[in-house]
Amino acid sequence: MNHKEELLSKFNESQGNYQEKRSCMDDWKEDFKKLETEIQNLIASFHKHYESSELTEDFSSDIRGKLENRREGIRLSVKSASRLLKKLAPEKPLTDVEKEFIANEKLAKEILAAREFSPIKEAAEEQNEFVQGEIENEISAAISETGAINKENTVSQKKQNEKNSVVEEVSEGNKSDLTIIQDAIQINDGILIELKEHLQSAENRFFKFIEKGVAPVLDGLYSGKAYALDLIEQLEKNNNEELNQTKQWLTIYDTLMNEIEELFARFSIKLYAPERGSFFDENKQEPIGVIEAADLEDEQIKEVVRYGLHFEKEMTNESSYLLRPAQVIVVKNKKVEVKESCEGNEQ
Repeated sequence: MNHKEELLSKFNESQGNYQEKRSCMDDWKEDFKKLETEIQNLIASFHKHYESSELTEDFSSDIRGKLENRREGIRLSVKSASRLLKKLAPEKPLTDVEKEFIANEKLAKEILAAREFSPIKEAAEEQNEFVQGEIENEISAAISETGAINKENTVSQKKQNEKNSVVEEVSEGNKSDLTIIQDAIQINDGILIELKEHLQSAENRFFKFIEKGVAPVLDGLYSGKAYALDLIEQLEKNNNEELNQTKQWLTIYDTLMNEIEELFARFSIKLYAPERGSFFDENKQEPIGVIEAADLEDEQIKEVVRYGLHFEKEMTNESSYLLRPAQVIVVKNKKVEVKESCEGNEQ
């Protein structure tokens, strides 16, 4: 493989890299447009469910007072959801590269423009068209393992014979050709670096919005649901006649949480909550407290305080990416010291 072939091989490789990154950037742009619509729908749905949760006189004053506290918590969650669009900032588009990436056709034109020809006047335009076609064929030709560049004839044998000298110049490559190709590679490499940075920026912006924007709304509802379950447990113990009615009203937590979970699923994000009694995994979980539990062993999970989040798309050669760990309370039982008593004969 001569120097020119090596340069063309590198140039062709950059074409594939660019197309891959360009496709990823276009996907991110579409995802952010889709996310804007989904957030608007989520906000509207949250407001609708909150308005329909107004408490009636069917509840006793005691139960109504407890549910009013729960409704106030839901109101705060709805308020937090209402701010999501502002946090997403759809009016600020993703940063993209502004320079034009040099593709095969453009490189061929630049090489052709730099060459000097002395054809017959009436054949000049035809020859230029032929030479550009030959250059494009050379640039886009498949490179075999041995490095040879395969070319296809695009004209009849007659035209080929008439322009042998021009084709030989294309095959060999001159100093001007090499300089133009090297410059194109340098420009394209700079664009690829810039595009990679913009892709990282889009990714960071998306993850930050999910983790710092949407997830806290879910966390508030999850925490509120825990108090709701305590209320239900209390009513069950007392055989309260308002149990079923209260249970029905408290389904608003599941309704709102399910809507967030469905939004996450549309963007390949999955909630992660380890099972109670499973052993602590430092790679996926964050301990925020310890507790004693007679029915569990040390380092088993007693309670999940906050959901973890998984991004279920391939990143850095991993099938999924842990966006944030689950927060858990871990068991740590006190060790009981057993004292052995020795009985002996008194002397």
